[in-house]
Amino acid sequence: MEFDSHGARRSIYSLRHTYATFRLQEGVHQFILAKNMGTSTAMLERHYGHTSNIASADELTKGGSFKGGKKSQAVDWLLD
Repeated sequence: MEFDSHGARRSIYSLRHTYATFRLQEGVHQFILAKNMGTSTAMLERHYGHTSNIASADELTKGGSFKGGKKSQAVDWLLD
């Protein structure tokens, strides 16, 4: 655990990043997480927006099927 998959030494910041990412993926509201981490919702959006995009794509594709079983280009764009 001392090194990441690229061989770089992990830091306390990387643990903070992991914590924030996991909490957002679990559906913790950004306002609550920002207060817990002593930061702003704007910072969370700036640094962890990709997490919201994944959750949004999951919501958009939940319970539906796409022609040919493929995701739409709009969902692919959202994940980028």
